[in-house]
Amino acid sequence: TRENKNEVRVVGTHLDRSIIESCLENNRHPKFEKDFPEGILFYQIEDLENALSDSDVVIGGVSSFGVDWFADEILPLVESGTPVLIVTKGIYSRGNGEISSFVDYFEEKCQKREHLMKEYPYGYGEYETRKYKKFFNYSSYRSW
Repeated sequence: TRENKNEVRVVGTHLDRSIIESCLENNRHPKFEKDFPEGILFYQIEDLENALSDSDVVIGGVSSFGVDWFADEILPLVESGTPVLIVTKGIYSRGNGEISSFVDYFEEKCQKREHLMKEYPYGYGEYETRKYKKFFNYSSYRSW
């Protein structure tokens, strides 16, 4: 049993099928030698809705190449009111020569999703700090 008693559910993307299968069989990521803590639950992407059921928080940890997929395919399935924590680092290229933070990108993609939490990226000024209080950008949130 985990010390903090939280239930952790890990869902692989459509590209992670063999990794999740290995985790289900061995309780270990195939690239590592150490087992996951006891009680972590693993799901293939087809079982996403079961994994999301009754979740207190959703943490999205996709690479920068997966942010569009996550915003378009996963966020609409998250129950309204469930906080979402994005752990993607980097910047988003808009394709027209402009760039933005992923925090701003997700805010634009999900303006109507009230449950998204937003926090300012580390180093933003005081004005932006007040503006971004609901959405945690884990990669730059320093109190962890």
